[in-house]
Amino acid sequence: MSKFTEKVKSFGFAPKPLYLIFIAVFAAIDQGIKILVSLSINKDDIIEVIPGFINLTHVLNTGAAFSMFSGGRAFLIPLTLIMIIAGIYLINNKKTTEKFTLWVLTLITAGGIGNLIDRIFRGAVIDYIDLDINLPFLKNFAIFNFADMCVVIGGIALVISLIISIVKDVKAKKK
Repeated sequence: MSKFTEKVKSFGFAPKPLYLIFIAVFAAIDQGIKILVSLSINKDDIIEVIPGFINLTHVLNTGAAFSMFSGGRAFLIPLTLIMIIAGIYLINNKKTTEKFTLWVLTLITAGGIGNLIDRIFRGAVIDYIDLDINLPFLKNFAIFNFADMCVVIGGIALVISLIISIVKDVKAKKK
């Protein structure tokens, strides 16, 4: 083992390159789709993919999910950077060994990077997936992108994982 590797591990790190590679792959997929959208769909145009279900469009979102913090780029960039650094730290921490947790952190971190790239270099996030479902709770649903899906799926999975872990701990303590 090299001195560098020993030094890294002494700080509580156990580099896990597979997850870092997938972070880069998912962020690249996100950016590739956004480039295709920006080159092939005019801003605010709508293309029906499946009528009454899903459309492709090209909108610029200066906020976060559901346009919260619209125009809040100065707030969202540092917040996203902190979340990305935390994700990479947790992935590479010796204590993070559960594969499910590592994949969840990979998704969240990749999504954060994809949208951060947009905020820094485009001034806004490119969104393009428009659910056009005639259900009351989905009317005017936010237009979103691949990075958003990574963050939301990862976030929901993380919450479910934490709940399961808490329930297991409570059951173990009762025994």
